[in-house]
Amino acid sequence: MKCRRLFYSIRVHPEILCSHLPQPVQHAVSRQSAGARSLSADSGLEHGSSYSVHIRAKSNDGVWGCFVNGGTFSVEAPVPPQVPGFFGTIGGLELDGLTVGKTSPAVTYHWNVPSDPSGIERYQLVLQPTTGGWLYQPHVLFPATSHTIQTSGLQDGVSYSIHIRAKNNAGNWGPFINGGVFTVSLP
Repeated sequence: MKCRRLFYSIRVHPEILCSHLPQPVQHAVSRQSAGARSLSADSGLEHGSSYSVHIRAKSNDGVWGCFVNGGTFSVEAPVPPQVPGFFGTIGGLELDGLTVGKTSPAVTYHWNVPSDPSGIERYQLVLQPTTGGWLYQPHVLFPATSHTIQTSGLQDGVSYSIHIRAKNNAGNWGPFINGGVFTVSLP
C-alpha cells in the first residue's frame, strides 16, 4: 500500500473579529494518510477569548478542498486563590479586635504567597472603615510578603478593616480576604 502525502491548512481565528484580536493563524502541516498528527499553536491567543478552528486538505495534485469547521474553544486563565496566612499588626500586636488610642497608627500587613500556575504579579491592600469606602489601597509587587501603611486622619469611634487580594501573571485578580478589624478610641 502506497502512502500519499497530504498537506493541511489549519486556520484559528477569533469568534468575534475585533481590531485587538489576532488575525487568523494559518499552519501548513504535512502528514502521511496512515498516521495522525497534532498541531499546537498558542502564540497570539488572548485569555478570555473564543476561537474557532477550520481545516482543509491539499491533494498531491495541488487541489485544496473546502474548509471544515473543527469546533470552537476558549482560552481561560485561572483566577488566583485567596492569599493565605493574611493578618495585620499595629505596634507588633495582631490588630483583629484591637482598640487603638491614636488616629495615625502604622498598620502592617503580613501574608504568604498563594500558589498559582502563572505566578503572582502583585497584591492590592485595602484599609477601609467598616461603614464603607476605601481609605488606602496600595499595590505591592511580588515577592513582598509584608507591607506597612502609615495612616493618618482615622476617626475616633470608627472601626476599620484590612483586606488583600492577589493578581496573577495572567492578569486576573483573586478574591479579597479580610484580615481583621480594629477600632480607634481616643482616651
